[in-house]
Amino acid sequence: MVDKMQHCLVVLDDSAAAWHAAYTAYDVAARSGSALVGAVVEGQSGGLLVHQKFETGARAAGVRATAHSIPLLSAKNLQALSPQADAVFVSRASLSSPTLLEDLIGGLTCPLWIVPEQRTIRRVMIATTTGEATAPEVELGLSLMRRWGILLEILLTTNSVERLNRRQVFDDDVSQRVVPELTLSTFLKRADDDEIDLAVLSWPNEVISVWEACLRTHCLLAVCPVLNSH
Repeated sequence: MVDKMQHCLVVLDDSAAAWHAAYTAYDVAARSGSALVGAVVEGQSGGLLVHQKFETGARAAGVRATAHSIPLLSAKNLQALSPQADAVFVSRASLSSPTLLEDLIGGLTCPLWIVPEQRTIRRVMIATTTGEATAPEVELGLSLMRRWGILLEILLTTNSVERLNRRQVFDDDVSQRVVPELTLSTFLKRADDDEIDLAVLSWPNEVISVWEACLRTHCLLAVCPVLNSH
């Protein structure tokens, strides 16, 4: 969770989209006091300049950071580079296929933050079907809200509301939205209508297609992997 976040990693090339991910990683690392590692994908143009630009940006943001090269983007290479990472940031443009997305989430032991564009995180939404206070998406969303003082909304299915004891789990200012079924369309509509900056999901999700959400949503996605689930 955010209060325990000590190491972050961001995937880099020299594209504008990758720098959006880097700026978001700077922001989260600075807020949480985390060290940041830049994973520079080999074969990209200006590799040395990417290293230098990343470290210069980190110093400007007040973040401890180092940059290292990886031969290609894969969960195995990211895990080898930073096995203790508490969050991995990647631009949506770097996710070239559903297979790559599945490899990253299936092989990582921490949430994968998917960044479509640079934005300030002010409003967070948890999308959950479990209704369990210990679910990783619920824990991460609550930690973000409490540590950073940001607005939080939880999107629940009708039958999961009964499993939540809101007096113990949620503060009074948490906005609860109940939908009959958590589908891709209800998730996207709620994220857009409420101007959500970051949506926290679990993986695998039986209802929402994370790949489709990556392509169609405008907000950041933080996807919690199987190994972080209860």
